[in-house]
Order: sequence, then C-alpha cells, then structure tokens
Amino acid sequence: AKISFFILHFLSEIEDCFHIRIDEVEYEDIITVGDVMERICETFAGKDDIWYATNIEIHDYVEAYRSLRYSADGRRIYNPTLLTVWFDVDKTLYSIAPGETIVIDK
Repeated sequence: AKISFFILHFLSEIEDCFHIRIDEVEYEDIITVGDVMERICETFAGKDDIWYATNIEIHDYVEAYRSLRYSADGRRIYNPTLLTVWFDVDKTLYSIAPGETIVIDK
C-alpha cells in the first residue's frame, strides 16, 4: 500500500515535533492517522527518559514553569510553586525545586 500525502505530512510533523527520524519503509502498512499514532506510541513506550504524563500533569507543570519569578537582570530565579521545574539557559540544564531560588551564570 502506498502512504497517502496526508499521512506523510503527519509523519513529517511528528518528526519535527519530537526531533526524531521516521523511516517510511517501516510505515508502508499505515493507512490511517490512528495507525500512525499506534506505531508512535509503540516507539515511545517503556522509555526511561520520557515523561508519561496526564493532561492535568502537563497543565500543572506548564503553569509552574510560567510562575517562575526572575530578577531584573534575569540571573536570579525563584520557584514559588510546589513542583520542581527544569529549564535550560544557553544549553545548560537547570532544575529549581519548590520554594528554591537559584542564580545562573549568563
């Protein structure tokens, strides 16, 4: 079966979103978007470096990220929330615990 243009476009969007490369040969038998999603879920299942979250967990985390408070120069960051928040500055990964204030080098 030949993959439809719509499915190829959808696969391309998935590649861009997740920064992965999908081999079209592995997807020759795909007919619907549901087939694509099933295959993608199989690909990402059971990985230790993936956060499997519910919609509300993602919402709460995004809200925690948005709630971070920055000093005027942007170097001092305070986390007023109950969640640990991860972020990067200039390709350096930081985590900030609930109630913690950190100072980053710029």
